[in-house]
Amino acid sequence: MATMVERNKDNMKTDSVNVLETTEYVIKHAKSVSLHEDKVDAIVPKILEYVAKNQHDIVVNPGTKETFEQDAQQIFLQDAVNFCYWAEKDKPKWEIEFPKGTIIKGGAYAMAGSFRRAVVEHTPILDANYLSGLTQVQTADLFRSSNGVDMPLLKERHASLSEAGKVLVSKFKGKFTNVIEESGYDAVKLVKLIYENFSSFRDIAKYDGKEIYFLKRAQICADDISFLTGLPHKLTNLGKLTAFADYKLPQMLREAGIIEYTPKLAKRVDNMVLIKVGSKEEVEIRAATVQGIELIRQRIPEYTAAVIDSTLWYISQDQTNVRPYHRTYTIYY
Repeated sequence: MATMVERNKDNMKTDSVNVLETTEYVIKHAKSVSLHEDKVDAIVPKILEYVAKNQHDIVVNPGTKETFEQDAQQIFLQDAVNFCYWAEKDKPKWEIEFPKGTIIKGGAYAMAGSFRRAVVEHTPILDANYLSGLTQVQTADLFRSSNGVDMPLLKERHASLSEAGKVLVSKFKGKFTNVIEESGYDAVKLVKLIYENFSSFRDIAKYDGKEIYFLKRAQICADDISFLTGLPHKLTNLGKLTAFADYKLPQMLREAGIIEYTPKLAKRVDNMVLIKVGSKEEVEIRAATVQGIELIRQRIPEYTAAVIDSTLWYISQDQTNVRPYHRTYTIYY
């Protein structure tokens, strides 16, 4: 297992979201997951090659292409429901049709497509007042499938959107741009405002009685906002964000040999046996993901953890014949 405490002390001084420090505690005490720093160098060229091609995805978070205010609202709401798309073993995945005649199969892509479809259909999905009274029937229609398969955790997504609308109305005059302005265009402050005000973004686990911060969706929201055209001021402190611990990243790090599971955990993951959210195994997998990306970032410090994270995620979309990722039902990723 890699030991990173001494070398990471300087980095942790700027770890304003508490993710690096708390996840390192997990890795130091982990029983089912280990990190192998000697495997890190081999994956760096692949990341650099991909980044050099300047490939940037515009499908998952395109915004409405209307105004910055609308774009920011849509990005925030998409990130409010950007979690858990996988299907259980031997079952079909949720997918949608949009535009007519086009089937969108990828989970995050289909989620974003659902919002674009709603906007085209003149559903006031970006109106916080509308969201405040959103019903489960309306949520089901927003994410209606083309193959009869319901979107996973539909009830939880309804709760997230409803909460988003209510909090935006009561605290931010209905607009996510007011959250951004209150942050002073500081990515770290924006993350804190998001998870402190919107409970569905409060991605904080428990391990040995200690709070372990991941904040996946709050961090990815700040990063997504930074790409929008029309942003009045460039977001600062993006370099202080960490990896967005999800399903695909640990899968990629495991294939690279950077993450290793014990035989018992490996058998469960490879057979798609559910790993309970909040269990030690699940927290260890996510903590290893954060620390594994940090090890890579230390090799290529010119890139942020977010850039490395998203690059590996995009690479993962083209991978075949790889071992499964862990299956956990959760609203946090």
